[in-house]
Amino acid sequence: MMLSPGEQVTLTYPDCTLVESLARLRRRRIIVKHVRDLVADPLTPAEYLRRPLVRRSRWLITGYDLQRQGYRQFYLGSSREYPTPGFLRAAVYRIGDSQPFDLIARPFGPSELERRVLSRVIDRYRSADLGRLTLRVLADDFSIIG
Repeated sequence: MMLSPGEQVTLTYPDCTLVESLARLRRRRIIVKHVRDLVADPLTPAEYLRRPLVRRSRWLITGYDLQRQGYRQFYLGSSREYPTPGFLRAAVYRIGDSQPFDLIARPFGPSELERRVLSRVIDRYRSADLGRLTLRVLADDFSIIG
């Protein structure tokens, strides 16, 4: 990932990031505070289940939005500049690892139905004994932004 804290980036970003939503795109100027890689630092089940219908991608930017005068989060894959399909996967990680130990099931697409099925998969595995592994949700997108 080539974006780094302190850098300013301009994105053409939707005003609504729910899957299957019709959204208007707006130019946003953001000063990057933090970049999260949803492969190396995947979502916990609780993070995913809190908002399962958000269109997510590998790179999550937390930054100061100059137009809205406040901190916001932006999934780069939802922007016109860095579009990605938005597939997610459930995986298990060894504690402290930044790569999945094993992938669970198939990739789940950016639709309401697919996200609800992924939620059921997560619920089923959350109650399973995973031993020294931990359940996570990662973006199934291995592109590099440069």
